[in-house]
Order: sequence, then C-alpha cells, then structure tokens
Amino acid sequence: MNEHGTDDRALKSLNREATTADSLLAELTTAAMPLCRDAGQVLLVEAPEGLALLADRRRVRDAVMHLVRNAVQANPRGRTVRVRAWGQGDVVVFEVSDEGVGMPRDVVKRLAAPVLAVGLHLIASEPGLGEGLAFAKLIAAAHGGHIRAYRRGEAGTMVRLGLPGLPAAPTDVAVHND
Repeated sequence: MNEHGTDDRALKSLNREATTADSLLAELTTAAMPLCRDAGQVLLVEAPEGLALLADRRRVRDAVMHLVRNAVQANPRGRTVRVRAWGQGDVVVFEVSDEGVGMPRDVVKRLAAPVLAVGLHLIASEPGLGEGLAFAKLIAAAHGGHIRAYRRGEAGTMVRLGLPGLPAAPTDVAVHND
C-alpha cells in the first residue's frame, strides 16, 4: 500500500499518457450530451486549451463520466450540469456540479477516507457511496490525486477530482545582449 491507500500495482496497471483536460472533456461531451438531452437538462463544459496531465485517459474520462451521470440523476428536469477543468498549482482539477438537492453529508465525509483497493479493484464497496463515486475515488487515488465533494446548501453538489498536472511547455524566449 502507498500513502494514498492504494496498492502500488494500481499505479503500474494504469495506461498513462500525456493528454490535455480539454481533449478529455471534448470526448466526454460527446458521450454526456445525449444523456443530458434525454433527461431534459443542459450540459455546460469549460476547459482551457492545453492544460496537460499524465493520466490513464480512458479511466479518467470514465471517472468524470460517472460524476456526470450522478449529477444528471440528482438534477431536476430543465436544470444544468456543469463540467469544468482548470489548473491549480501543479494540479488539474475536474469539477462536476449539479443543481439537485445536494449530496448527503455522510457521503461527503466518506469521500475523504482512504481508498482500500488492490490493483484497480475495490476490496469492498463503500455502502452509500455508489459505484460511480467509488470508481472516481479509486481512479483519483491511483493517479496520486484526490476527490472532494461540496454541498451547496439546497442548490446541489459540486465534486472535484484533482490529478497531478504536467508542467507547462516552455515557451521560446528571445535573449538580447546589447
């Protein structure tokens, strides 16, 4: 086990590649748009171009998609699901928010507990956490990241998945010696 509560085999079984948050969310939008449309909801997606991370692209996309499904299920018809990404220091944050009744406080607290996993399989499901949140939590831990949920009063839930980012590519700088 490592400091994230995940068996180190999980890190080896990831298919890490350099990718960008905007390209991940573009793929996610293609899959999530019909889900939102069928539920009578609006999907808003926002990410800066070129925000880089080293991640298992498929698993991260699937983890965020699980969060979107949860948001759609919690959201009343006619409301909005928002998916955003941004850089915060050396972390890339993916945020999914809804306008539902808000996640129960006990579930919010359990997201902060360590993940008990061997490889990329949960040792035991966490009652009440739900398969999607449990999967997202496992993927975050396997990448050395974190997941946090915030209740917004009676105005819904915001879930943030933070993953280690890659340093920005250096830009060419002209040096003039006068």
